[in-house]
Amino acid sequence: MTEEQAKRDVQEADDLRVAALVAKDYDSFAGLLADKLVYHHASGKVDSKNSYLAQFLDGRVTFLASHREHVSIDIVGQTAICRGIARNELDVEGQRISTASRFFNIWARQEDRWTMVAWSSVKLD
Repeated sequence: MTEEQAKRDVQEADDLRVAALVAKDYDSFAGLLADKLVYHHASGKVDSKNSYLAQFLDGRVTFLASHREHVSIDIVGQTAICRGIARNELDVEGQRISTASRFFNIWARQEDRWTMVAWSSVKLD
């Protein structure tokens, strides 16, 4: 696989992740997350895969829309490093919230597919 193909595959996996999250297709969403996922929120909260999924499954958090801008992807072996800006509309316990953050996430190629293993973000001013 060429580096350009790997970048396209990672972008496609991330597009599927976001689409599944907004569509509330949590089975597909969970399938794109590595079992060892570490998710660092812009608020400072840190989740595992199970604790991250729980907030969606129990209805506390719902993504209404998500847009990414200025995304770049670098491939390092079987790992992809993605960076960009995420703008999200969420319902958090009944309150609509708009967020904007600068993020990076890490994808790893395992068992012939890409899974997200880490996310970290900081709020934009």
